[in-house]
Amino acid sequence: MDSVFKLQRALVEFRTSLLEEEFLDDQFSRLEQLQEEDNPSFVFEVVSIFYEDFNRILNGLAKDLEEEIIDYRKVDGHVNQLKGSSSTIGALRLQRSCIAFRNYSDVYNLEGDWEEIALQVSTRTSLVVKNPNQCKNKIESMKKKYRLESAAAASKNSNLPSSWQFYARMDQLLKGTLSLHSKVEDLDGFPNNAMEVEVIW
Repeated sequence: MDSVFKLQRALVEFRTSLLEEEFLDDQFSRLEQLQEEDNPSFVFEVVSIFYEDFNRILNGLAKDLEEEIIDYRKVDGHVNQLKGSSSTIGALRLQRSCIAFRNYSDVYNLEGDWEEIALQVSTRTSLVVKNPNQCKNKIESMKKKYRLESAAAASKNSNLPSSWQFYARMDQLLKGTLSLHSKVEDLDGFPNNAMEVEVIW
């Protein structure tokens, strides 16, 4: 009996910590209140359904993110499903992560922004004329380059930034201190003169 009591107390403490650290919210408590004696596994069944949905959505999301050209509208759809699913069981931390992810994907989801970027690139130098799809592809290539540079620095346990001339700008862009929604000419994350445009392309 003593061991059972210890397990029950540990479970209560764990549940409390999940609420206090905002992994869960009051929605989970409401689910628990719906559990009745004639259906003691109600919460377990709801959470099990959530995990099935979670795995299905996550697999779809991972597949779409592996595409050479990412369709951020599809990505947004997956994340929106995950956000809705997590809200049903009160997975607050996951909901917040989904919101942050959607805000990030929104940066790449508006064709008008890419048209503006293509126009700015094309007008900064007479040697480069690009369309929106080419600009999106270039950003994807630069993201891959950024990840490779970051991985190389991490493998060397080095605190020194990459020697790649656009590393700092991509670092700012991908960590959210820059936004493609801003006016292109105001972004430190994009080339500011014809010579830099030509270097990128």
